Amino acid sequence: MVQFFRINQNKSKNEVNIAKYNLCDEGLELETYEQIDYIHDLLIVSDNVWLSKNCLRKLREVANNNPEIGTVSPLFSVDFEIMECIALKNRISKKESDWEEIIEACASPVCPEVTRNILECVYVKKEVLQETGLLSKEEFLQPKSVALWFDEVQQLGWKNKICGQAVAIGNALFEKSEKYYTDRLTSAAKEMMNWFNETVALYDNLHYSNGRHNIMHYLLADFQEGMRNNVGGTQFHVADLVEYQRYSYNVYVLARDGAYLRLTEYTDDEKKQFDFYVGEAPIYNVYYDPTHEKIYELILRSFAIELVHVHHTMWMPLNIYDAADKMGIPIIVSLHDYYYVCPQLVMLRPNGELCTQETCRTDCQECLKQKKIMEPEKYIEKWHLKHKEALDKCQKIIFPSQYAKRVVLDFYPTIENRTMVIEHGIKLPEDTEVGDPHKQHPKLKIAFIGGISDIKGGKLINQVIRQDDSHFEWYIMGGIASEDLINLKKDNLTKTGWYKKNEIYQLLRDYEIDIVCIWSIVAETFCYTLSEALSVGIPVIATHVGALGDRVEALKCGWLIDRNASLDEALKLLCDLDNNREKIIEKRKAISKLVLKDIAMMGKEYDEVYSELIDREPMRYPDIKSIMQYKHNDNISDDNADESKFSVSETDINEVIISAEDNMRFIASEKELNELKSSLLVKVAIQLRKVKIPGKQKIKDILMNKKSRRL
Repeated sequence: MVQFFRINQNKSKNEVNIAKYNLCDEGLELETYEQIDYIHDLLIVSDNVWLSKNCLRKLREVANNNPEIGTVSPLFSVDFEIMECIALKNRISKKESDWEEIIEACASPVCPEVTRNILECVYVKKEVLQETGLLSKEEFLQPKSVALWFDEVQQLGWKNKICGQAVAIGNALFEKSEKYYTDRLTSAAKEMMNWFNETVALYDNLHYSNGRHNIMHYLLADFQEGMRNNVGGTQFHVADLVEYQRYSYNVYVLARDGAYLRLTEYTDDEKKQFDFYVGEAPIYNVYYDPTHEKIYELILRSFAIELVHVHHTMWMPLNIYDAADKMGIPIIVSLHDYYYVCPQLVMLRPNGELCTQETCRTDCQECLKQKKIMEPEKYIEKWHLKHKEALDKCQKIIFPSQYAKRVVLDFYPTIENRTMVIEHGIKLPEDTEVGDPHKQHPKLKIAFIGGISDIKGGKLINQVIRQDDSHFEWYIMGGIASEDLINLKKDNLTKTGWYKKNEIYQLLRDYEIDIVCIWSIVAETFCYTLSEALSVGIPVIATHVGALGDRVEALKCGWLIDRNASLDEALKLLCDLDNNREKIIEKRKAISKLVLKDIAMMGKEYDEVYSELIDREPMRYPDIKSIMQYKHNDNISDDNADESKFSVSETDINEVIISAEDNMRFIASEKELNELKSSLLVKVAIQLRKVKIPGKQKIKDILMNKKSRRL
């Protein structure tokens, strides 16, 4: 049992309202202050404070976590009283509980110790009450008396904590004492309070009827500008799409970042971020997770997402498909690798050969046994079943190459009528050629670019460089995961290490590379490194496998070797090109005539897909502020409104929706404002003035520009 003690802020009445609560039910109201006992914990709350539904439980959990803790306060900030109007204009969730849940989900699980309490809401353990007693109800109406009481509590050795996952919202009365309390908070608590105030104010960042659709990309790991070694092709692709789309859509990216799901909003040149704590990623795949699903539904609903574009679900449950499908939101998935077919992503058999549908069942079991997965046969069957269910919820399934499409269709033939191929575009360099194509170096300069591992040809690369007697100059540009190559040192070998995105162009220029070798032994679904080499006019020697081999063959941009090519075969081709440099020159001439796909070309293809699925115009609402201003200036009294007819239904809301053009004219033109006098818009506005909600007067004042404080 927890006693609930609400302090009435109306000093003229000098009243104290008291009620007992347990963790589930509100319980019975008490009639007198004296009925507070010292055998139960006590929650003290000001009457102007609104508590989240989980606040009491979370405060109690923190309080009972350590016997030295005496008092606990929640995170505290100003209320959501303007939220209703903003939600109306932006098609976001109008439910206060949705935003409450977002804040709680974003809140830090850290509970720092503070030197002062947030007196508007504090949880007090019974042991503290037994030691100090309680103030009189008259004293509780005096902030100084309350502050002195908490000073005494701390002097007795009791710790005070701030619970990062409990939420309390108060009105403007809090502003009067905010400095008083923040001056006394520890640095950790200050950071949390600053963060929380920013989070609570997230509605300031919403885009008022900007006419853009809201889309969300979903992938396994967040991408960050300037990162060198934690991003791959999928992250590059999404980053490129976001850069193109952020000026025509409100773009959201949801990705895992350690123990958090990170939601990042990109619009024009702005970026906002919200982190949802979900815990560390599982070792093995989890198809369903209720925590994730709740967060997915919350985000989709509260940010009015109109299309979900899934890019990868590794280390993530498949709930995103269920959540979007349940809410009727169209889903696109881009399959960047073979993850939906192969838990290992690369479809490589234990003997090093490529896996097929025929060999999948038997050989997959051997792979899974090596990962110590129990019952591997049932595991792969369930894997294909669950991912088939996910794909069945998608309106479009996109592949970066025809090869990737063929492989996946072997496993899921029923999805064919919803598939399409959109090749990746890249950010092309301004200078599309490396040096003089006719210039011949004394030694042929050969580069391996991108992350180099055994599946990227690391073993053959190591053999070729070791065997060479300084006939060539070798360059490894990128990270190295092959141990033999890490330890390899030769006078004619240069290792540049990891490079940032787009730095590869300058590296290729600086070292005047003649040939780029891409010797992957797995079937690539696209191959960014091929596009990068071609964009600066360098021919390639590539393995004849997957989309890599198909693209080189179709573009006639280089030479192909078998994925199992021997050392002698590789050296023979290199020596032939060294002795016949004109072959390299001819390839460079052919490459210069190629039209390579850039980000804009790729983005336009996705625009066409999106427009098919988002088949409605963004909803636009009238400018309520302008209507209210007009009403105020025209001296229309609230008293004249027919309160008996007050009702703003969903139908009423839909009737006041107007087109983007009309909305702009409505805001800009006095003439059209006058024409609205007798319209439904004004009638609805009048009725909105009569809504009985907390903070109503403040909403009115804000809408009529009587106050200038920033919410």
